[in-house]
Amino acid sequence: MTALRLHPMIRRTPGQDPSLPSAVRVANQRRSARELCHECAHVLGHPVRHLLRDDRGLPAPCDGWYWAVSHTRCFVAGIVAPFPVGLSVERVRHRTQELVRACGGREEYEILGGFRWQTFARLLSAKAAVLHKEGRPLADLANCRVAAVPSDHGIVVHLDGRTHFVFQRFSGGHYASVCAELPGDADLEWDWSDLPPHDTPAA
Repeated sequence: MTALRLHPMIRRTPGQDPSLPSAVRVANQRRSARELCHECAHVLGHPVRHLLRDDRGLPAPCDGWYWAVSHTRCFVAGIVAPFPVGLSVERVRHRTQELVRACGGREEYEILGGFRWQTFARLLSAKAAVLHKEGRPLADLANCRVAAVPSDHGIVVHLDGRTHFVFQRFSGGHYASVCAELPGDADLEWDWSDLPPHDTPAA
């Protein structure tokens, strides 16, 4: 029997030529992220028929499988799992001070070694993954608190009295985070390619 595993897939974003309208570039990001979900399901041997959203606009389970996507102008990501899962990819870049304050307090940044834009991207990615898994909006960032940072590849986050472990990886100037309550016999297998996209889809 194949061991249960999480298989987040991350690829360079196609269709991001600056000459394209921003709406087209975003549509290409969304479509490519969904395609990665289907590819992930195929790799795991459990193809999903549809990727639907509920009346709140959140990913809805299909045939008992949960899914999550994330995208930036540089990378798209997708994942499916037989249990709730959250996924977030964040690029290291300058953001507004309002978002910096909403994302974390001084003590949280200190736990991560002090404020830097890389620290901020790591924190935002981790908390967004937790909120996505729990079906919560990003407006609830302030309700997430970092409890511990056991390694460069994981963060422990508290949300409403519950503890969540977030798996992380840094590559290509981006932090990727995956949050899921993994069974004891499950494995995490990152599938991250930094190769240029093979094609340039248009909306």
